[in-house]
Order: sequence, then structure tokens, then C-alpha cells
Amino acid sequence: MAKENRFDYANHLLMVDNFLPIFEMDAQRRRLPKKNVEENLTVILDDIKIRKNKQMTAWLGTRIMSAVIAAGTVSGNYAKKFTTNSSCNKCGICTKVCPAKNIAVTDDVGFGGFCERCLACTHLCPQNAIHLKGQRSEKRWRNPEVSLNEIISSNNRGVDKHGVE
Repeated sequence: MAKENRFDYANHLLMVDNFLPIFEMDAQRRRLPKKNVEENLTVILDDIKIRKNKQMTAWLGTRIMSAVIAAGTVSGNYAKKFTTNSSCNKCGICTKVCPAKNIAVTDDVGFGGFCERCLACTHLCPQNAIHLKGQRSEKRWRNPEVSLNEIISSNNRGVDKHGVE
């Protein structure tokens, strides 16, 4: 029997669009101030504090993009889109930031068949050694408000790659 969840509040927060096959990171950085992240986050936090009820539906474009991304999320073929270059020093950061535990570092970097397309491995590689075939940007982006240790620890909370504790 499937669990059903009911949410009393839903909202959105516009951030940097970091999906490399579609977005160019320098352009996204330039647009960030216009997204009013801090102001909008404050509104959301205030709403939560007063237990405001707010229902919303995703825009059509968002629903289409989500469906396209989700359709390939469990595809084993997506792993073939990743490459590493000679600047890879096998530090293992990619294995630690991958929420799906989909990457193994031995003599080579190996990408498994359960990629969630979050691109954490790509954006957080300290050597910028992981690339995605067809990426629009060589540049990478990481939210400066979130430390690498916070990202790594969020992946080590006793939850396996399928979300089961």
C-alpha cells in the first residue's frame, strides 16, 4: 500500500538553475540577484512559523521539465553521459556527495546505473574533472551558504539510494 502525504503548505524558491545540459552558469550567476532569494526565503520561513496553509500547483513548464528529468532518472544509460578528465586526482568527493551512492572511485571513476541527475558530483568536484556530454558550461556553481561537509553529512543519514532507512 502506497503512503499518501498531505501537505498544508507548498511554495517555491527560485535559485540558480544548475542543470548543465540546459543552463550556462555565468548567466545564472548574473540572474541570481533578481531572484530575491533571501527576501523570498524570509517570507517562506515566516509562513511556516505561523503555520500558514498554502496550496499551489507547479507551472506547466515546471511540470514538463520535471517529467523529462524524471523519465531519465533511473535510466542506466545516463551514467554514460559522464566523463572524467586527467585533472581527476581520485579524491572521492564525488562519491561522498552523490545522494544515490552511484559513483565508485578505484583506479578509475565509475558511474553506476542509478543517477538522480542532481549533478552534485559535477558541481562539487574540486578539480572540475567531471563533465557531462553536451553540457552548456564548463563553469560550476555551489551555493556558498551550504558547506561541502553539510552536503556530505546529508547523504549519510542512514538512508539508502532508494530512500529507505
